[in-house]
Amino acid sequence: MLYDAASMAHDNTLNLAPALIRWQRRHGRHHLPWQKTRLELGTPAGGAAVLRDPYRVWLSEVMLQQTQVSTVIPYFEAFLQAFPQVADLAAAPSERVMGLWAGLGYYSRARNLQAAAQQVAAQGGVFPDSTDALQALPGVGRSTAAAIAVFGFGQRAAILDGNVKRVLCRMFAVAGDPASTAVQKRLWALAEAELPGAPHAPDAPQVPTGSARASRTAAAGGASPGRRLRAVPDGVHHQDAPAASPGKPSPVQAADMVAYTQGLMDLGAMVCTRTKPDCAHCPVSRHCQAYREGAQERYPTPRTRKAVPVRQVNLLWLQDDAGRVLMEARPEKGLWGGLWSLPELPAVWPESPAVLPQGQRRPAGAQVASGSQLASGLQPARFGRDWQVAGRFEHVFTHFRMQATLWAPVGDDTGWAILPARERQRWVSAAEAEGAPLPAPILRCVRTLLA
Repeated sequence: MLYDAASMAHDNTLNLAPALIRWQRRHGRHHLPWQKTRLELGTPAGGAAVLRDPYRVWLSEVMLQQTQVSTVIPYFEAFLQAFPQVADLAAAPSERVMGLWAGLGYYSRARNLQAAAQQVAAQGGVFPDSTDALQALPGVGRSTAAAIAVFGFGQRAAILDGNVKRVLCRMFAVAGDPASTAVQKRLWALAEAELPGAPHAPDAPQVPTGSARASRTAAAGGASPGRRLRAVPDGVHHQDAPAASPGKPSPVQAADMVAYTQGLMDLGAMVCTRTKPDCAHCPVSRHCQAYREGAQERYPTPRTRKAVPVRQVNLLWLQDDAGRVLMEARPEKGLWGGLWSLPELPAVWPESPAVLPQGQRRPAGAQVASGSQLASGLQPARFGRDWQVAGRFEHVFTHFRMQATLWAPVGDDTGWAILPARERQRWVSAAEAEGAPLPAPILRCVRTLLA
């Protein structure tokens, strides 16, 4: 018998939405910086502020991928201050973008972020309001697209971030690696089945939410019937009761969808935590199979940890007469792609330099590297004098651990000379290093050694 994840999910729907919506509105998070700018949907009951600025939602969701909220907040605020609108991000120098992202990790996200901003800016600065169109943006996957569609436009869509995976694994006692294709397929089916309400009926009274409709209306030279936005001092945009619009959520549907989605995320972050879940304060614990079995710690199934390979790297620590440090731009693709770092020395030494203790000199006259072997722009006049270890650091990446050794020349008469730097090299002072797009471990090294 073949396993049908979708049908099984629907057969076992728990109807979590009503309890989660009530809980989120009373106990959930409402203070996060990307929640502060909203659209208010007018309703006969007086209205409730539910929709958020799609630009801020998108920016926060990309930053939050595999990163904690507390880490993201200062980066989000710095980006928003530097680039208040998507057009500002699109037009910014890439080095400026990478500099603000430095330390957040996963630097390909920063490159995709600006590429997506440029794509949106080319479309008039208007974010698409459907999950399919949002997924066409660089760096936007299924879950991120759904979050933007829900929070920015009130659409009915399922998300599946780390918090939601953990909640669903415990609610339904889903065993297996959440990263595996089979388990992900089941979790997506469960997430879809638990969405509040029915899909929007084409002939039901709806609300024209989203910048796309507003842009089309403005281009036609008219105002959207029943839709008027006005700015208020607190940064909230108020939207009057809308006219009917086929295929769009009603104000009530949008409000419930936002509260439910945020509730799932808040539940995983605040209550259904990875360790020591607070089941006594969970609004849906009575539905939770793991809780009934006393097996909360078993779900999600822990991943089998593989041995992390170690990569040895040798970096050059070179200073000019003014005390500035030689930096080099790394290739756009690969490790720390697009960032600036210390010049990397090819592995051309007879034995591994890593065996030298801190401060120990390499014998005078040892062959370090020829000019052609060194990175672009380094043209030593007399390389081969004494060198010593200036510092070491270790940094853990997703798939390997890097052990770096910094090498510096020894003595007053170092015996080396540097010709004018090429385009991808520059001398950086201590003050300039603070604002340069440097990887976090390199910045820490520079601060320490310059101090």
